[in-house]
Amino acid sequence: MKFPPALNPLRGTQIAWLIPLSWAILECAAVAAPSTIEVFLHHRFGARSGQALLKGFLLLLFVCALSRHSDLQATVPLFPVYLFAYIVIAAGHWFISQFRQGDQIHSYSSGEPWPFWRELPLDTTTVKQYLEPVLCCLIACLMVLLDPVLACWLSVAAIALFIKAQVQRAGFRTRRLDAIDNRVETERLVPRPRAEGETFVEARPAPPINRRVP
Repeated sequence: MKFPPALNPLRGTQIAWLIPLSWAILECAAVAAPSTIEVFLHHRFGARSGQALLKGFLLLLFVCALSRHSDLQATVPLFPVYLFAYIVIAAGHWFISQFRQGDQIHSYSSGEPWPFWRELPLDTTTVKQYLEPVLCCLIACLMVLLDPVLACWLSVAAIALFIKAQVQRAGFRTRRLDAIDNRVETERLVPRPRAEGETFVEARPAPPINRRVP
C-alpha cells in the first residue's frame, strides 16, 4: 500500500520523497519480519519463496548490524549465531523447494508447521495463528538473560507473525465469499439447461364432478 500523498507533511518541499521512502522501507520490513522465524517453524516452502527468504536475511543482517551499537549488552551474543542458522536453514528450504516434484504446494507458500504439531488435537490454522506466535514469545522471554537484542527481535517477529496469520485468514475468507458470490451470480445469469428427454406436462383444471342427488 502506497503512502497517501495527502498525508505527507513534507509535500511541496524538496524532501517530500523521504516520507514515502520511509513508509516503503517499514512496509517491506513488516512483511519480511515473519520470515525470520518461519524458517525455523515451518517446512515445505514454495518454489518461489526465495524472495521472501532473501528479504528476511537482509532484515536480520540490518538488525544484527544495529545491535552492535545498542546499549543492551548480551551476556552470550547469540544474534550472529541466529543469523548464521537462518542462512543455512533458509538455503536448505529454498534448495529443496526447487527440486520437489509431485507435491501441490503454493509457489509463494512460507511453509507448513512441522509434523510434531499433528500430535495435538488442533488444526493447522490454529497452530499458525496462535501457538507459533506464543511459542516465539516464550523463547524470547528465555533469551532476555542471554541476548536482549535477540529477545526483542523475537518478540517483534512473533507479533508480526500473528498479524500476518490474521491478515491471511481474513483474505482467505474474503476470497471464499467472493467465489460463492460469483457462483451464485453465474447461476442466476445462465439459464438452466434442460435435460435430454425432459418433457413438460400441461396442467389443466380437473372437470367438474356431477353428483346425482337421490
